[in-house]
Amino acid sequence: MKEELDFSSTVFSGKVVEIIDENKNKSIQSSADPIAVHFEVNEYWKGLNQSPITVYTVRNTESCGYEFELNQEYLVYANESNGEIQVNYCSKTTLLSLADKDLSELGKGEKPIEQVFNDSTASKDEEQLTPKSLTNMNSIYISLLALGLLLVIMYVFKRIKKSP
Repeated sequence: MKEELDFSSTVFSGKVVEIIDENKNKSIQSSADPIAVHFEVNEYWKGLNQSPITVYTVRNTESCGYEFELNQEYLVYANESNGEIQVNYCSKTTLLSLADKDLSELGKGEKPIEQVFNDSTASKDEEQLTPKSLTNMNSIYISLLALGLLLVIMYVFKRIKKSP
């Protein structure tokens, strides 16, 4: 447990309040599809001092994903990668009901100080923006800007070519 605590960047206990699987209803799915899991944090021992918190994993264990269940409580050992808190099957993450030994070794955790609330006026799409989706949106904006610039250059070139 001590080694896993040292290796992890975030360790907390909490209840799964939402699981977002953007590919859930798609006909083509991969075991490596990203899944966002929102937790209401009860205690933390290391890392982010906030609640709720979102961790990312992949769809299932075949790709080393951790299969969380809605409304279940877990002891989570996670690591930060590319600005996201990530959990995988090989971490010591487990159901809280099976973590008695770890909890006794960890000792009393701290309650999260920072309560992060979603703006109730925000749309569902805004609430689900992740660093990956923001990167994709930036790529789209840059592509549109480049296309617009190309059209302007073509228009100017045509005008110059028609001039006597």
